[in-house]
Amino acid sequence: MTLTLEKIVGPMLSAALPELTGGAATAGGFLEREIKALAARTWDIAEGVRKQDFDLDTAKVLLAMQVNLAVAALAVTTNFAKAAIEKAIAAALKAGLGVIEAALGLVLPFAI
Repeated sequence: MTLTLEKIVGPMLSAALPELTGGAATAGGFLEREIKALAARTWDIAEGVRKQDFDLDTAKVLLAMQVNLAVAALAVTTNFAKAAIEKAIAAALKAGLGVIEAALGLVLPFAI
C-alpha cells in the first residue's frame, strides 16, 4: 500500500467529525436550556418589580446573580467544547495511526 497524505487525512477527518458534531450538540443543547431559564428568571424579576413584590435594590442583586449564572453557563459550555475537541483529536490520531500501521503492516507501540 502506498502511503499518501490523502490516505491518512481522510480517515482522520472522518473519525474526528462525529466527536465534534456530538460535542457541539451537547454544548448547544445545554446553553439553549440555560438561556431559556435565564430569560424566564429575568422576566420574573421584572414582574416582581412591576408588582412591587420587592424593591429595586433587591432586583439589582437578583440581576447580578443572573449575570453570574450566565457566566457559569458559558464556562460549562466552553468545557463541553474543550472535551469534544480533545475527543476529536484522539479519534483523529487513532485513525491516522491505523492507516499508517496498515501501510507498514505492523502495530506501532503507541497508546492513544
